[in-house]
Amino acid sequence: SGADMARRTYSRWLTSPVGGLDSSSVRRLRRVLRAEAGTDSRATSGELLVAAVTDPAHPWERRGAETGALRRLATALQAGVAAAPRAAGGRGWAAGVDAETVLWAVWDGLGVSASWQRQALAGGVAGQRADRDLDAVLGLFAAAEQFVERHPGAGPEVFTERMRSSQVARDSLVLGREREAVQVLTPQAAAGREWEVVAVVGVQTGVWPDLRLRGSLVGSSR
Repeated sequence: SGADMARRTYSRWLTSPVGGLDSSSVRRLRRVLRAEAGTDSRATSGELLVAAVTDPAHPWERRGAETGALRRLATALQAGVAAAPRAAGGRGWAAGVDAETVLWAVWDGLGVSASWQRQALAGGVAGQRADRDLDAVLGLFAAAEQFVERHPGAGPEVFTERMRSSQVARDSLVLGREREAVQVLTPQAAAGREWEVVAVVGVQTGVWPDLRLRGSLVGSSR
């Protein structure tokens, strides 16, 4: 059902790089939601999670630090809804609503761009991770821009379904920076390619490369 899909989507989001929670934090969050719902509530923790995210009037100020990620998700979703008003009569979207505008609204509502940028510039393991996450976001924006150009008038839900069904990314930001990268390859993978600087490591006389003559039992000479 739609509720089950929303519950699974929100749970995956909480443990994603944007949510920043681990499985233990998610369990604590579910316990907080159950405790605040009271013993009279028959709703599951997953249902309470969906209700907290989709209710704009939810009393977040009474919650602790465990719910910070859930509050970011609610803010981002509300920003996305606000950026996608329906047309008069409730059929279709209002003028100017497309995947790119909605995506920008959701990304701005998350409020993580500044912190990820600081981490990326700081370097280290955390910086490398933030750099990869930012590359992924830029790739998503590039896909949205390309989709809007190729499918004018298509709503944001069409782009969402297209991305869900996509098996291979259309563009790779890594490919554009291939000249600045160090490639580690086997000799077989490097055959036929060229670089300005090549370092051959692990060369050992009598071990590799193995220049010993082979027999002709299986026709290796041919």
